[in-house]
Amino acid sequence: MRFVFLISLLFAGLNARALVAAEDLLFDSTVDMTAVAALTPLQVTEDLKVLRFAVLNGYSGPKQLLQEVSDLLKVPPLVTNSTDFCSVLESEFQKIQDHHLNAYLNYAKCDVPSILVGGVGANVLNGKTWELSTRSIQGHDVFVLAISHFAPSNDPSWNGFLDAAVQLRQQNAPFILDLRGNTGGDDEFGFELARILYGLKEGSSIPLPLESVTVVQTPTAFAMRTNYWNYEIDHLVSLGMAVPQFVTDNAAKTRDWYDHSVRAKGPASYVQQIPVAKFNARNVFDKNVYVLIDRMCASSCETSLQALEALPHRILVGEATAGTVEYGNVGIVRLPNSHISVVLATIQNHYFDSRNPEKLGYAPQIPAAVNEDALDLALQDLAKTF
Repeated sequence: MRFVFLISLLFAGLNARALVAAEDLLFDSTVDMTAVAALTPLQVTEDLKVLRFAVLNGYSGPKQLLQEVSDLLKVPPLVTNSTDFCSVLESEFQKIQDHHLNAYLNYAKCDVPSILVGGVGANVLNGKTWELSTRSIQGHDVFVLAISHFAPSNDPSWNGFLDAAVQLRQQNAPFILDLRGNTGGDDEFGFELARILYGLKEGSSIPLPLESVTVVQTPTAFAMRTNYWNYEIDHLVSLGMAVPQFVTDNAAKTRDWYDHSVRAKGPASYVQQIPVAKFNARNVFDKNVYVLIDRMCASSCETSLQALEALPHRILVGEATAGTVEYGNVGIVRLPNSHISVVLATIQNHYFDSRNPEKLGYAPQIPAAVNEDALDLALQDLAKTF
């Protein structure tokens, strides 16, 4: 009897280890990301079980995704390689009202061209994070603040940005903010720009359309967010590029959050109420701010638009944005057999007016025709104020 009991314990232990756990999702920056040419049905099923675990325990988006993955598990797709498997997943993801939700292979989104561009002209800035320049019209110099992407807030490329924003405020004249082609990142400096224009102190609350944010804080969510930074490291290395110190620091910081969540065993999520900002309307920048947008403006680009929404004369120019704004703080789950990387959000935003901008985006007040430069339209409208 004792022998049978010990054998039962052994098999129970093996079965327990066969189950997916948060620690199984963690990968470092040396993991193999290349596509797999031959997959067995069992490997596809195992990958779907990993994805289902990640969605169930770390995802903040629509619960419909859990049902979609569960349905796939009932009848796994008849695919024999990573490329076809990734296409099936991407097709399923398109049914979900979450624009962040995507599948990647070899650092490229499946079934989507690697280079996408907006249709209303390119951002005036090429390469750098931001730049303040001028354009001349009718003998007047007009400031153009261009932000090509929202680099992490601890990236040195932001040096001097706040001084430039203060300079714009002090000029007390209409200016242009170019956000075309900006696919997002860390919106902290977008919010700091808003604070300066609202006449608020650094770090104080700004007027937002947000009522609350639901934050998933499970070990699974933190494991996926750690993976995001390790994915970035691996991608840079694959391109032969140096890994900035802030990227390494962020990978270590999110790993610490994961370790803390394992030890603390707190609630799976919490709702953060967004404080209503108090500000003096007389201190708000009251000149026209022309914001150039296109379908590439996504995620933190769109949250920065929301941060500027209460300005009395914010004018959106160009084409509708991407609509990648209700869900965020993405992480990555890597499917172990196929090497597919799935991007999953870990927060959800809730709005006072119950808006649902996901996959719809924000429409311009001054729309540009296809291949019409939004900058030219903004300058033409601005010229009317001279």
